[in-house]
Amino acid sequence: MRPQIEPGLLAGLLEAAPTRVRRRLDAEPGLAEAWEWTASGDGWEVAAGAEVVRLGGARIDLADQVGCSCLLTPRCIHLLSVVSLLDAAEAGEVAAEEEENEKEVIALTESQFTAVRLAGEAGARLLAAGAYAAGSLVRADLLRAAHATREAGLHRLAAAATAVAAGVRDLGADRPSFDLGTFAADLSELLAVAHRLARHPSAEDVGTARRTFRPVGSLRLYGLFSEAVLAATGYAGVVTHLADDTGRLWKVSDVAPGGPERVLSAYRGVARLGRLAVGHHDLGRSGVYAQGLTAGPDGRLGGGEGADAARMGGTSWDEPPLRALWERPQTVGGLVFLEATVLGMDQNALVLETGDGARLRATVPEGTALARVAALGGEKLKLIGRADSRRPRTLSLLAVASSALDLADDKAARVNLGLDEIPGAAVPRTQRTTIAPEPYDDPLAGLRRILHRAAVGGRITLGSASARGLAIEAGRLREAGLATGAALLGRLGEAAAELERTVTGESRASPPEATALAWLTCMSYLEAAHRTLVETSWQDAFSFAGPRTSPS
Repeated sequence: MRPQIEPGLLAGLLEAAPTRVRRRLDAEPGLAEAWEWTASGDGWEVAAGAEVVRLGGARIDLADQVGCSCLLTPRCIHLLSVVSLLDAAEAGEVAAEEEENEKEVIALTESQFTAVRLAGEAGARLLAAGAYAAGSLVRADLLRAAHATREAGLHRLAAAATAVAAGVRDLGADRPSFDLGTFAADLSELLAVAHRLARHPSAEDVGTARRTFRPVGSLRLYGLFSEAVLAATGYAGVVTHLADDTGRLWKVSDVAPGGPERVLSAYRGVARLGRLAVGHHDLGRSGVYAQGLTAGPDGRLGGGEGADAARMGGTSWDEPPLRALWERPQTVGGLVFLEATVLGMDQNALVLETGDGARLRATVPEGTALARVAALGGEKLKLIGRADSRRPRTLSLLAVASSALDLADDKAARVNLGLDEIPGAAVPRTQRTTIAPEPYDDPLAGLRRILHRAAVGGRITLGSASARGLAIEAGRLREAGLATGAALLGRLGEAAAELERTVTGESRASPPEATALAWLTCMSYLEAAHRTLVETSWQDAFSFAGPRTSPS
């Protein structure tokens, strides 16, 4: 893994660079990707043609940790190209504490308010320019904001600024890890947290630097399954999920920097609970009695002083207490538990049908033998998955169990997709067929395209030249019964087109803050409306508990 660099240091290097060097860096942001990077002792050397850039240490906090063999160091294109590709150094995991006073309004110091303003202005300027046109100075603004908010103890805002700066870099360097939807969500998070902190600061929006693990007493745990993790951010590994007697879910994770090869090595490696060492493959199929453990707000288990655990026999999904998770289709801890019959395939996904006759689409992890699961046409599966937040009635399949799978004679037998080989299936009762799921027309697709395009294209994509397109999309939203969305989109167009007069009587675009607030309002609406539409589709399919609400 390449070194990480302190965001304030990187911002200072970019800002101090000569204009001609910054222009070349903006024109070729991924220049150093093609150079030869070599780990050397406790640092790195990067061969940049006839010159060599040296990086000292896995974390770069000081200017004397970087240098180049050329005479212009540290303001040369070689050094700046290399450091601009590094990730910002992490301050630790960010999480809002699960406290009763989490939403309570708190008081910020003057320095914190200054950092909040710096972050909000950096986000607004980025949106005005668009990520495509954002040069090294705009990115330096974001890195400076990340440094300032981190120093001020505003951990959630620092994490958002760091993520947006990384997105600008990944887009410019044409990295496959860049995802437009994720970038727009990160920019929305930056603007939203800055907006709330400037007006009604709360402990939730301040965040904490690290998760707090607290004692959870004695637990009798039953292994459910193991989940493969391969993130675009360069982290990989496995998370094993367990349930206790009450049905609450817990997890043990081994996720660290690495590529696809780390997923299986972590799965075959050792998970530790106190003094108990057991492989993730077995932990997801075993019972465990533990005492003295600690856990984070998300249910992640950790050791504690005097923590210990003993392994018990495994429990199948058909036996209590796990059986209760499938007694009706439900979501627990973000996971979907249901029984469904395999109908066939839809391109690269399965088509399943529930006992209520509802159809859904199920994708599988990369590398899973989809055709082998699809060969179980007519067979009933017990499954665990995650609801796809982007598409109604779609889930990511994580683990399955079926009597038709040729599994070992093990009462806890199940298949962890993406981790276990799928054994040969029994002779299917019906021929495997290709079946299309129920069609779905997303009424928010146009609004989403406009907002995402603005994140990378800037205010110019929303101004007077785009007024006709915005009006057409607003009309479509009204026809779909989304009148609030139509009104907010109209306000966004007006804000982007606003002009102001200079002292000499010339017209120029108004300050970016109004456009940023209007864009943020639309993004907040889009997220809430989409979540409601997806939840409604699942409620219609499975009668999940919860009120039905109108997205408008």
